[in-house]
Amino acid sequence: MSGIQHVFRRLSVYWWRRRLRIGTASCAYLRIEVSLCTKDQSVARSIAPYLTLRSAELVHQIRDGLMTPEEAKKVFIYLVQQETARIDHLELNAPQRPGTPDKRRRSDLAMAASLRLLAAQGWDAIVGPTQVQQLLAEGFDEADIEEVRQNLELHQDLELGKVHEPRARQILFEAGVSDTAASRSKVQAIYLRALAAVFQNVSNRWMDLAKSDEDLLREALSSSPAKSLKTRMVPPEHLPLPPEPVPPATHTLREPSFSPKRFAPKHDSDDDVDAQEPEAPANVVQPASIPSERPVGRRSGNLVEIVIREAGVKEANGEWGDTQVRQHAALARLLVKFLGHSDPTLITQVDIADFRAAVIQFPKNHGKSPEDHAMTFDQILEKAKKLPAEKVGLSGTTMNRYLTQINNIATICKHSGYPFAEYQGVEGFRFSKKGNKRNERPGFTTEEIEILADLPVWRGCASEELRFEAGDLVFHDAKYWAPLLAIYTAARREEYCGLFLEEIDHVDGLPVIRIENNAIRKLKTEQSERNVAIHPELIRLGFLDYVQALRDAGHTMLFPE
Repeated sequence: MSGIQHVFRRLSVYWWRRRLRIGTASCAYLRIEVSLCTKDQSVARSIAPYLTLRSAELVHQIRDGLMTPEEAKKVFIYLVQQETARIDHLELNAPQRPGTPDKRRRSDLAMAASLRLLAAQGWDAIVGPTQVQQLLAEGFDEADIEEVRQNLELHQDLELGKVHEPRARQILFEAGVSDTAASRSKVQAIYLRALAAVFQNVSNRWMDLAKSDEDLLREALSSSPAKSLKTRMVPPEHLPLPPEPVPPATHTLREPSFSPKRFAPKHDSDDDVDAQEPEAPANVVQPASIPSERPVGRRSGNLVEIVIREAGVKEANGEWGDTQVRQHAALARLLVKFLGHSDPTLITQVDIADFRAAVIQFPKNHGKSPEDHAMTFDQILEKAKKLPAEKVGLSGTTMNRYLTQINNIATICKHSGYPFAEYQGVEGFRFSKKGNKRNERPGFTTEEIEILADLPVWRGCASEELRFEAGDLVFHDAKYWAPLLAIYTAARREEYCGLFLEEIDHVDGLPVIRIENNAIRKLKTEQSERNVAIHPELIRLGFLDYVQALRDAGHTMLFPE
C-alpha cells in the first residue's frame, strides 16, 4: 500500500508483510506476514515502523544462529551412517520384498525421488507436470512416477520422516553441531536428503546423485561405523526437552468405564533396566517410527510398521488402493495413541471395546484437518467436549468402516506372527444400517435452492474478495464454476476440482468431461472412470469459452487457482 512501507490491506484490515534475507542462497528468505488487527490507517501507520525495525534485528539474530556448511556436512554424514545401519538391519531381518530384483531396485529409486521432492518442496510437495518431465528425463516410466506419487502421499498423510524438535536436538548433539533454532530448522531437509542418498546407495546408485551428496555419502560410508540403534535413540540426559503436556483429568465425554491404556514394560528387578535409557513419562506415547530393541533375526513387532508393510504388499498386488492403505495406516496410528503402546500381542478384546466406545465420541469432522492427526487421543476428546452436541459423534457408517479396518488389521497381525492377545471379532460392535443418520439427512428444499441460486457469486458481487456482497461484478473462476459442475454433473468434488483442461474433450462430436485418474488425484473406485456429457446450461453460461480462455493463457488445470 502506498504511503506505509510493507503494509497492505486485506478485506479492510491492514497487514504488515516483509521478506527477510537470512542467507546467501537464492531461496534463503524468511517471509513474515502479520495482521495489524486494525482498519484505521493512522493506527497502521504508527505500528508498521516498529515492526520494520524489529524485523531488521531479527535478521541478525537468525544469521547468528545459522548452520554453517561444515556443520550441515557433519549432520548429513551422521544421518547417512545411522540410516544406512537402520535400513541394512531391516533388509536383513525383514522378509524379502515382493517382485523381481529390478522391481525392487526401481522401488528404491522411486522412494529416493519422493524423499528428494519432500526435501526440496517441503510437506506440501507435489508431483506436478514439471516434476513429471524431470523424472521422465531421469529414466522413470509412468509406473515409477506413480510409485513416487504414492510414496509422497504416504509420507505426507502419515508424516513419515518428520523430524520433531526433540529428535532434531538429539541429531545436532550427536553430530557435534550447536543447537540453535536456525540449526534445528535445517535438520528436516538434511535428514530427507540423507535418507534419499541412502536409498540410492541401496539400489547401487542406479541414478546419479547430486555431486555434493555423492561426495558426502562416500565420506560418510568410509568413516567410523555408526553407533548402535539403541544408543542412537536415547536422548542425552542433559539435553533440554520441551515440557510434556499435562493430561486432562478425564478421557471421556460421558464417563464410560474405560480410559485410554497406558503401557510400560515390567522388569524383574531394577538391575534389569538399562541405565542409559531414561524412563518415559507415563502419559507419553513413544513415536511409532523409533525401532524397538528386539532379538536379532526377529521382524518388527510394531503395529504401524506391520500394517504399512502388509498394506504395501496388498497395494502392489492390486488388492487395495492408496485410500485403503492410508486409512488402515491412520487407524493403526490412532490405536497406538489410544493404547499407549504399539505391541499387537498385548491388544485384547476389551481394548477393542474401549477404543470403539471412545472413538464414537469424536467430533463429526475428525480427520478433515491435518491438525487432527497431530493431536493426542486426550486432546481429540477434549476438543469434542467444547463442541455443540450436534457436532459430536461419528456416524454409524464411519464406525462400521473403522470396525472393518480393525478386523483387517487383526488378520494382518495374526498372519504376520503377532496375533492379538485376545480377539473375538467385531461383528457384535457393528451398527445397524437402519436409522443411519446420513441416509436420513433431507435433501435441499426449493426455498434453500432458491437462496443458493440467488447468491452474489452468480448474480453480481462487490469485488473478487467480497464475493458474497452484492455488486455488479461476476468472476468466472472456481467459486463460480465448481458448484455448477456439482449440480449438472453429479460428480464428486475431488473429481471436478482436480480436472485438467485436456480432460474437457469431445466424443462423437459431443462435449464431455473425461473423469479419470490423473497426475494430481485418483478416483475413488475403478468404476468411477467415465465420460460425463457437458450440460447445455453450462455451455450456455460460457463454460467452454472459459476452458478455451485458460488454454490460450497457457494453463493446464481447469481451476489453476
